[in-house]
Amino acid sequence: MKTTYITGFALFFSLFLMAQHTITVDAIELSFETTVIFKKYDTGSDNVLGYHNKIKNSDDENYAIDIELFKIDTQDYSNDIKEATTLIAKQLGFTDVEDGGKLPFIENGYYVLAYDRFADEITPVYIIFIKNEAINEAYEATLYCYNKNKKDGLKMARSFKFLD
Repeated sequence: MKTTYITGFALFFSLFLMAQHTITVDAIELSFETTVIFKKYDTGSDNVLGYHNKIKNSDDENYAIDIELFKIDTQDYSNDIKEATTLIAKQLGFTDVEDGGKLPFIENGYYVLAYDRFADEITPVYIIFIKNEAINEAYEATLYCYNKNKKDGLKMARSFKFLD
């Protein structure tokens, strides 16, 4: 009986440590889930919102995400969401673009995995593209996984959803 309580407590505690955090971006009515705490930072642009998770006592980051909002008619992206997402990744200069898939919570959303090569560093990057044709807007999110944790990056990329 005592072992059952200890096992139950350990399971509860481990789930607590792996808790999800919801980042809500009210300005564009989107949210995404993460296992780490993100803080907003100034991107220097009115059209780009930035969030990052810094390593404690360091200027280095585990993750960073930039979300850009633009009008659909100001960009020349095809109606094929997969093709558009791949094109964006290439336009941003990322290499080795791998197909990701449709976003599970957004009908007109897609993501790919690519890599940012800078000096001797290769950083996995998820590019998320969402079209909201009802209001003629699109969102492009670039999620940098500086800690190389593609598994958690994938969870974050796939968790995007519109606010209710």
